[in-house]
Amino acid sequence: MGIVHAKALDVKNDSVQDGAVENFEDNRTTVSVSLKHVKAVVQKVNVEGLERTKDDVVSKCIQPLFKATSFYEMISQVSKVRSKLLNAGLFKEVLTFVDISQKHTSREDSYEITFMVQEGSRLVGSINTAVGQNEGSVGCGLVMPNAFGRGERAQVEYRYGTLESGSVSTTIRAPFFTVPGSASCGLASQLLDYPWSGFNTRINSTHMELKVGSPYDVEHTFRYEFGWRHIKPHQINPSMLVRSDAGHSIKSSVGYSFSRDQRDDAILPGRGNLSRVAFELAGLGGDVGFGKCELEHQINLPVPLLDLWTLQVSLQAGAMFHPFENKFFYGVDRFFLGGPLGLRGFKINGVGPHDSGFALGSEGYWAAGLHLYAPLPLLRGNFSREYLRTHAFLTTGNAVSMDDSKTLPKMLDGRRVSCGVGVVLRVARIARLELNYCFPIAFLPSDRVEPGFQFGVGMTFL
Repeated sequence: MGIVHAKALDVKNDSVQDGAVENFEDNRTTVSVSLKHVKAVVQKVNVEGLERTKDDVVSKCIQPLFKATSFYEMISQVSKVRSKLLNAGLFKEVLTFVDISQKHTSREDSYEITFMVQEGSRLVGSINTAVGQNEGSVGCGLVMPNAFGRGERAQVEYRYGTLESGSVSTTIRAPFFTVPGSASCGLASQLLDYPWSGFNTRINSTHMELKVGSPYDVEHTFRYEFGWRHIKPHQINPSMLVRSDAGHSIKSSVGYSFSRDQRDDAILPGRGNLSRVAFELAGLGGDVGFGKCELEHQINLPVPLLDLWTLQVSLQAGAMFHPFENKFFYGVDRFFLGGPLGLRGFKINGVGPHDSGFALGSEGYWAAGLHLYAPLPLLRGNFSREYLRTHAFLTTGNAVSMDDSKTLPKMLDGRRVSCGVGVVLRVARIARLELNYCFPIAFLPSDRVEPGFQFGVGMTFL
């Protein structure tokens, strides 16, 4: 009996496919054996290559291996443990070896597993790009992976972008090993520009965040943030309502969000659903006070008998309320609606209350979208199948202030509607590019419409 070298399994959801069998063939017969019925017990686990990583962390990760009772289960657990060691940021590379255990046991079904690990550098440089709603930024910084030996990641970063100038942040994140998730905290100084509203904001803040995963692809996020903000109107802004927000403010808030993403692709999905709900309460200290709730739901259905055709339905909504009488909120806290990846056919944040041509934001909004995606005609090959789609869309929504008892009628009566056709390009898995020809159908005189061609780039979309 010799050593069996087992490469890491490339299996979806970190598990071996159900009903896997191993075929044994000699010159006369072929025998199929179900790996689930082959008994196996893990007698010993070796981890070679540890330097600064703590033993107790590795021990927690490998414990599930000793619960395996079959060869199928053992190989499945080996794959899961390897993925866990890599995803936790402990190691740069992990190789696995499975051998029959011939020491300290007389059982023929005993196995010995060896993980050969390679730790990364103590300090590395990073350069990255990020994409938001019709904005982009580039960042550079220093990263300490596995900083204290338990998968912690410490990072200092400087970022500059189209709407973000000279932002500096430092963050430290630590993963959990008993349950999926992580804890992080950090400091940041950001200068954010809001050209559609005619002001910019300097924010110096600190935050603490806790992310916990649960079954069925659900992720819970708990967050506390404390920030000192300085709102400064642009010199060319004549709006007195925007100028009334100028000055310093202190915001202390807690938040919770729930998300469940079962789509096959976040940028160009072909099937699956997305659900998100977020709550924020500001006013636990400082002079800013509000409550905010926002939800999003998206359904993607493949069209029967038509390859790569998808019907998509999206819904987004949000509302603010005033739980504190002596505290206020500002334009930077409100909702904004409209743009090439949202309510199409309108300029960026061009739907809702305006003053002198500048968006004031709203305290309540809703938006819905209906899309039909199809492959581009006359184009063949993997690039067209994986990255390109044409689509026809219909979007509608409204954004209003919530200062009286007639909020619900206002939300329904003043709805905007647009439709159009366009082309969607997926850039790797980080961004979505759209070139659409839009037809605004229903709008108000105060809205900023953009009929005709409209280009958009971002991660989230209606």
